[in-house]
Amino acid sequence: MPAAGSDSKRTDAFDFRSTKVHGDTAYAVYFLESDITDEKGARHRKWLESAILRRSGPGAPWRMALLHSTRIAPPAK
Repeated sequence: MPAAGSDSKRTDAFDFRSTKVHGDTAYAVYFLESDITDEKGARHRKWLESAILRRSGPGAPWRMALLHSTRIAPPAK
């Protein structure tokens, strides 16, 4: 994926539906909506995402182990 240009702008909004922590593993299920403006113009995108996070022990930082993203397309006209 190419790097975003200096005139690119992206604003994200997250709607978390489920988050669970089991020891040093956690998962989250959420909707993501993004407003993107770049050389292609302005776009609004939606996704359903799930993420698995892990840490190496209490107090260690959480790190993304897996991210799954499904784009929610607008209804066909």
